[in-house]
Amino acid sequence: MLLRPAHHGDAALLQSFFAELSPRSRLLRFHGNVNGLSDEAARMLSTQVASRHVALVALADRPDGLPELCAEARYAVDEDLDGNEVEFGIAVADEWQRLGLGRALLTRLAIHARANGFSRLRGSVMAGNWHMLALLQALGAELRGNGAEVRGTIPL
Repeated sequence: MLLRPAHHGDAALLQSFFAELSPRSRLLRFHGNVNGLSDEAARMLSTQVASRHVALVALADRPDGLPELCAEARYAVDEDLDGNEVEFGIAVADEWQRLGLGRALLTRLAIHARANGFSRLRGSVMAGNWHMLALLQALGAELRGNGAEVRGTIPL
């Protein structure tokens, strides 16, 4: 497994990754009905802007030797948040879930965010996403909300 920053060459991999997620996994990641990524969205998600948007990918070799994108995670500056907080998102391919990839990627995002002067990672999690909520609790997140979405804030 290779964990590395995303780059422009990953746009097609990201499109395939999101298209191959189960409908439930796409719903949990995007909080809505998303069937795939447009070319523009894939370019945006694979573009790094060091002080504003950081994206990581997890890759494994397929049997044919080509890379398989197994997970992606990112944080981005949201103008609606205070300057010390960034919004994160994460998705893990269905067959790779519950193997520690989410924790590894979220931990690396936290380290990167702290090194860039941020003091909190914040993410919205659908209330039924028990595995993500448990991961956030294990990472010391404060969880708020009991409706359709729970907001998790990880102090850095």
